[in-house]
Amino acid sequence: MSQSLPSHLRHFLGLYNGRMSGEALSARDWDTAIRIGWSAGMLGSFAERMRANKVTVPPEAERHFEAIQSTVRFRHRMAHLELDRVAEVLAPLDVPIIVAKGAAYMLQDLPCGRWRLFADVDIIVPRDRIGEVEQILHAHGWQSETLDPYDQHYYRAWSHELPPMRYASHPLELDVHHTILPLTGRIQPDAEGLFDASRRIEGTPFLVLCPEDQVLHACAHLFQDSDLSDRMRELADIDGLLRAFGSASGFWNRLEARAELHEMQRPLWYALRYARAYFDTPVPSEFFDTQAPSYLIVTTMDALTRAALPPCNPDRKPNPMVRSARLMLYIRSLWLRMPPWLLLRHLLKKGLRRVGEKEQAEPVAP
Repeated sequence: MSQSLPSHLRHFLGLYNGRMSGEALSARDWDTAIRIGWSAGMLGSFAERMRANKVTVPPEAERHFEAIQSTVRFRHRMAHLELDRVAEVLAPLDVPIIVAKGAAYMLQDLPCGRWRLFADVDIIVPRDRIGEVEQILHAHGWQSETLDPYDQHYYRAWSHELPPMRYASHPLELDVHHTILPLTGRIQPDAEGLFDASRRIEGTPFLVLCPEDQVLHACAHLFQDSDLSDRMRELADIDGLLRAFGSASGFWNRLEARAELHEMQRPLWYALRYARAYFDTPVPSEFFDTQAPSYLIVTTMDALTRAALPPCNPDRKPNPMVRSARLMLYIRSLWLRMPPWLLLRHLLKKGLRRVGEKEQAEPVAP
């Protein structure tokens, strides 16, 4: 796949993966690489890779690296404050709290989390306690965004999380989940199993998913619950997690077993395929001998992913192929998220709402 990448991505990924030297790039190439890093949300990790690989970086690019790393430090401090406050508020409930995704990588000091920029803090609590958690958070100042009755019902009956919350003046959102995929989705992970295998973060009141489930959560988030549009950072997370955990004895066997438990063999297969294609992720070859989709499906997904997942050239608008691929993958994400009858109802409701909003926005003739 790397041979088919446009030049702006070849330069960015060549530097990111340590296959290209900084001297090989012109000032214009560096400018494009920096802008891609910003748009993909990967500039902090890109800066870390440059320094770790001792890449010669022009002063103009170095200033961008210093700026993003200052921003990341601030966000991480805010995330620690948010988590400290959440722990204090929820302590009377004695409820297990799993920290997930970017904040979890930060708390574990994983290489993929040290310079990762994130805009929200994700926690997972048991579904039978989520009402208590929401009530006490609201009582202590967190507020959910205002939603109409249909959207409220969507979150509470069909989704895997509450509506996003924010404490006044806090820069980060708080997302409270009770599992890792929508309740109406084609795949239903074992939510109880997520908690049973979770691990305590030493020195904190928090848990994190076991290493295998952290990988599977990232795979599910990208390949089962998103449209893949401009989501290279999420694929980079998967690469980082596999590099951090993959050398542990028995990891790959456990990952295979956990994927079977959570019914996530297909998202895992896609994640390993594209992580290896884009980031040279070390993956045992035997993972590609089983659970592979049909040739037609793989060929189609390769074409759609190649067009939709990477960031576009910042100097050009997405071409028709990219727009078409992103539309098709958006439809795929809806199909995976809801059964047909519910999807039809959902689309009709959203369509009627947009028509009503458009009519209200039109000026009334005098």
